[in-house]
Amino acid sequence: MVDAKINLAASAYKQAANIAQQKGGLPGGDTADVSFSNMVGDAVSNTTQAIGKAEMVGQQSLVNAASMDDLVLAVSNAELALKTIVAVRDRVISAYQDIIKMPV
Repeated sequence: MVDAKINLAASAYKQAANIAQQKGGLPGGDTADVSFSNMVGDAVSNTTQAIGKAEMVGQQSLVNAASMDDLVLAVSNAELALKTIVAVRDRVISAYQDIIKMPV
């Protein structure tokens, strides 16, 4: 259910971005918001990399190739990245639900 809402929100945003690009930008000439999807994509990519690094450091620590400090740091970074992306997802879903409730 949540994945469907995320997909709907992403689709709606993409359509709005395409319309804004066709009209030469957003009202007031601001085109910075059009790259929001790129920012979210980068955040997801960074989160995936942080989790991958934490897994790699975890495997290295099993064979004493990485210190406990390195492991704690990698896991903390991955946890922080994941919490950030989940918070962004929750805000996007909340904003989408607020928009859906608006009268036309």
